[in-house]
Amino acid sequence: MSNLSEKLSLRRQTLLAKSQAERMLLTQHVTQIRQSLALADLGLQIAGKIKQRPAIAIGLIAASFVVKPKRMLPLLKTAVMAWQIWQNFAPAIKQIQSQPASGKPD
Repeated sequence: MSNLSEKLSLRRQTLLAKSQAERMLLTQHVTQIRQSLALADLGLQIAGKIKQRPAIAIGLIAASFVVKPKRMLPLLKTAVMAWQIWQNFAPAIKQIQSQPASGKPD
């Protein structure tokens, strides 16, 4: 009876360790998927903005003729980074602007 109990205990510990490792692996995969989905959401948001404002699309097409093609990718990366930064800081800026100013004049 003791031998069976020890085997079951060992089996349980092995399964717990295996399930913990699988949870960690799943967490890593979910993080990668979230990053991919965030990029896809960004693309959809940009497409929505372009659909709402066709002038943006016309401007992008015109810019692609003006800017040399090998410079276009770094320029687009910079633009996307600037847009992401703006998306992160815009709510804070709006909140600061909406707060009432102090009553003391300078």
